[in-house]
Order: sequence, then structure tokens, then C-alpha cells
Amino acid sequence: MIDIVEDTAVKSLSAMNNYLNTIPKQFPSIEHAVRWHIDSNLLHNVDSSLISVPSLFTRTEEGQYKWIIDLRKTEPFWHDWFEGLSKRFVSIPNRISKLLILANNDYLDKDLMIGQMQGKYQLVVFHNNQLNHANTITTATQTIPSQDASNLGHFVHEDIPLKVAASLVDFVERNDYKFASTNSSSSNIKSQADLLSAFNAKWGVSH
Repeated sequence: MIDIVEDTAVKSLSAMNNYLNTIPKQFPSIEHAVRWHIDSNLLHNVDSSLISVPSLFTRTEEGQYKWIIDLRKTEPFWHDWFEGLSKRFVSIPNRISKLLILANNDYLDKDLMIGQMQGKYQLVVFHNNQLNHANTITTATQTIPSQDASNLGHFVHEDIPLKVAASLVDFVERNDYKFASTNSSSSNIKSQADLLSAFNAKWGVSH
């Protein structure tokens, strides 16, 4: 899971309609849409936004760009998305490895905190510079302070995509035991790029 804490998410739902009222219904161009995402601090990485933002819009006959998805229509499902999520995540059988990536030291809810202290999943935290590293819940947490930390938000996978990708590759390499035992020591695996290519080949992902 990437930057999801059930308790925080559920509490934020009460402000969701007010937030939706602040969102422009359309933009005169994709460039304006990208700039709005950056200026609103939804995204902090312009390069990533140039890839992700255009797919959120469709062009109208008048040449404007409107959202493909009307988030208000999803309101009946908001609570179902999050309520019970932490308990379900932690209760996934231990034979299945689990990873939670957070942008900063968000307060883990009860189920996540207990699960993490019991070693039920791996937690990677990309610390925000305003937060104290001592707030880390347990020594099992992997903290990754970086010069990017002041520019992290909810879309951490877009704000620092290479670091998140490296964390995912590391997670899979350490937990896919059969793959690691047969490939990690191979002379063909000399870098993370080689490892990612090997994973892509295993999973049938084309470049």
C-alpha cells in the first residue's frame, strides 16, 4: 500500500466535499492543468506530472479539458474504500509479504501499529524535513531522509518515483525467495536496472 493510513483517510473524508469545491471543473489546456496540480501542492515533480496529469482529462468540443472522472459520483463508496482496510491488510497471511510506503511519519492507526510491531509487514517512510526522525515507530521501520523530503505529498510515488521504485525492487528481491536464490547471484545481475529487467522478464512486462 502506498501512503494509506485508514484512520487518517477516514477522518479526511469529512472535508472531501469542501475540497472538491475548490477544484476547477475544466482547464483551457493541459499545461494549465499541470500547473494547477503543482501550485496546489498535489504534485511536486513536474516531470512526473507531465506523464500522469494528461491521462486525467478529456478534451471537449469547445477545446477545454475536463476531468474524465467525476469524484463526487464515487462518494457512496468512500467509506467502503478505507474502513477496515488496515485490519484486512495486516491479516493477510504471513506467507504473503506486505509493504506499506508512507511519505512521512503519519500516525499509524491501532491495527497498523500493532501489525508493524509484530513484524506483519515492512514499513518504508520517506521522511518530511519538518518531522523528527525520532518519531519512527520501531527500529524495523526503514527511514529514508533525502534532499527531496520537503517536497513530498500524498503522491509520493510521483514526487520521488526513482526512490519508490528502488524500494519496490528491494522489497521484491528480498521477498521473492525463489527468484532471489536463482537470479540474484547470477553474473547477469549487476545493477538495479538489470534486476528490474529480470523482474520484468519474469512477470511478462514489456518495456
